[in-house]
Amino acid sequence: MMQRDWRAFQALARDYFHKELERVLVPEIVVRLNDGQVHRFDLGSDDGTVLIECKSYTFTRTGREPSAKLNHAKTDGHLLKASHATRKIIVFKDDRHPKKGSLAELFARRNNVWLADVEVWRLWNEIFERIRPR
Repeated sequence: MMQRDWRAFQALARDYFHKELERVLVPEIVVRLNDGQVHRFDLGSDDGTVLIECKSYTFTRTGREPSAKLNHAKTDGHLLKASHATRKIIVFKDDRHPKKGSLAELFARRNNVWLADVEVWRLWNEIFERIRPR
């Protein structure tokens, strides 16, 4: 897959989900969460019913998982859960390791229990697909 910087990936995700959800999505939308804290999500609808976090992570050159970045994605997932949104999405620009497989699938599998109503999507081979729930 062609490497993209994170802003280009965010714009690509905005364009895709705009068509997929038939909603205008605003970048860097600030939302007050159920617990009172404020968070800036990567993408969201004006009314806050759709919120999306975009993740552009890769395995390290030595094949190790980017554990700090995956923990950050987990934190963002909890922030999505704490929102009033009806569609809560984490979308990864996926990376694949020859032995460990897909980074997005690894995240979804490890966090399946608490994700509940958070959807996990990925961009792989220029195609967006939902990983969780299937």
